[in-house]
Amino acid sequence: MKFIFVILTTLPLLLLSTLSIADQTCPETASIYECKDKNIHLEGKVSEVIWQHLMGTFKNYPASNYFDYTRGKDSSQTVVYSQFEITCKTKVSIDGKVVEIVGHSKGKGSENGKPFTEYGVLAYKWTCEK
Repeated sequence: MKFIFVILTTLPLLLLSTLSIADQTCPETASIYECKDKNIHLEGKVSEVIWQHLMGTFKNYPASNYFDYTRGKDSSQTVVYSQFEITCKTKVSIDGKVVEIVGHSKGKGSENGKPFTEYGVLAYKWTCEK
């Protein structure tokens, strides 16, 4: 009887947590800037031209990869943090979570003392496309 009770009380929680995860996925048409703390799917390639970005440090994501992507109306570069360096030479498909990185610029405009915000991605899965 305990076993049935556990299933009946756990199943609704499991369904709610599954729905919660689904709600945390950013729509395909949304900009990366609109997806803070949400799951995201990006397609693009590891960049050959590196722009300056604020860098973050994330436990379990020691590798930083400069990544050129197109998403909806966005076509830009971001930093993708992963467990291992992304070594793909072709198109890459990434699933991860958008993270906010806040710091101060070292360039012009930093005199006003206002922090600067960028968004990166913690990649929990990436695959090289053929």
